[in-house]
Amino acid sequence: MLNTYEGLVQYEDNVDTVKIAPRLATTWEVSADKKVYTFHLREGVKFHDGTAFTSAAVKTSLQRRTDVKGGAAYMTAGVQSVDTTDPATAVVTLKEGNAAFLDYLASPFGPKMISPDALAKNKGSDNAQTYLTTHDIGSGPYELSAVQTGTKYSLTQFAGYWGTKSPFTKVELPVYNDSSALELAFDKGDVSAIVAALPSSDLKKYESSGAVDSYLLPTLQSALVTLNPSGTFFKTAEARLAFLQSLDREKLIPQVLGNRSEVATTLYAKGMIPGGADKQEINYKPEVLKAYAATLPAGSTMTIGYATGNPNAQQLATIVAAQMATLNIKATAQGYPTAQVFDWVNDPAKGPDAFFDGNNGPDGGNPYMWGTSSGTSPAASTTSAATTRRSTPTSTRPS
Repeated sequence: MLNTYEGLVQYEDNVDTVKIAPRLATTWEVSADKKVYTFHLREGVKFHDGTAFTSAAVKTSLQRRTDVKGGAAYMTAGVQSVDTTDPATAVVTLKEGNAAFLDYLASPFGPKMISPDALAKNKGSDNAQTYLTTHDIGSGPYELSAVQTGTKYSLTQFAGYWGTKSPFTKVELPVYNDSSALELAFDKGDVSAIVAALPSSDLKKYESSGAVDSYLLPTLQSALVTLNPSGTFFKTAEARLAFLQSLDREKLIPQVLGNRSEVATTLYAKGMIPGGADKQEINYKPEVLKAYAATLPAGSTMTIGYATGNPNAQQLATIVAAQMATLNIKATAQGYPTAQVFDWVNDPAKGPDAFFDGNNGPDGGNPYMWGTSSGTSPAASTTSAATTRRSTPTSTRPS
């Protein structure tokens, strides 16, 4: 996404604090009531279809994001109007003030700028959603040149890119559904770089290897456990608190996530709220769940879910499920694909009793964007690792 599309703003690279930086907007002003955002646009930018980037593209891009009615549509739902009188200036007026709006626009998942001409040509009946599974209409340094859905994606350098050119003219992005297969391909040299896709426990061997380079990048991420009050097991606050108190995070975090993580003290990502004002007091007291479990009917069951393709989450869920068995609770660890996880909001009862996410991040670096999700407890604050083969020169960016 971030190689083919660009937003008006982005997060500053390689820093430990949240800072908004320019991208397709070079400067901007925000009204005191946070309702009017005026963006001064970068000149000389072209989309991959040759269309020039102007304020008209800003209006089209924000409107399409709202029209799709899914994913990050909430980020643009509050837009009342976009003044495009000046092609080099876009004035975005919101229905009501929103101090998180710049974070919406900077988010990797936020609204990106798209070619209004390409959208009109390929809009179809679904706002180009079908078309964009195999094409792109962005302005980034690379074009999506070939797609084998679920298998491989190919990027080719865009000759008309306004910014710094990468030394790589083509990038292949193969899809691996198994971390062991990915690691084997990396060791054989079939894969040149891996970004945050291996179990943390497997990274130590690369840190001391002379054959690869390892980069630690600051990220807004936490390993989270979410409890589901719609199911039978966690209907009561007593059960939920007892379960959270049974998690020995001081042992779990080093065991699963290694030395690149630390035990979290808050729901929010490290450094998001200054002064530790959001510290969460949930201490390790396994005797509480043991006493509670003794009151349960024989054969009580629990499903502990984890994000499929997230080996850290799988390991956390498996360890905790084994611990539940010692309390005569029949716990099962089960993987769930992302699409299924996001559908639980429509019917929470379909979700597992507990769910582990090994590297969850908010949609953006604003407390509002993290805190609107409830019923969650932090396990760890993490630093993402990017591992690259030393034989191939690479450049990396924090996400």
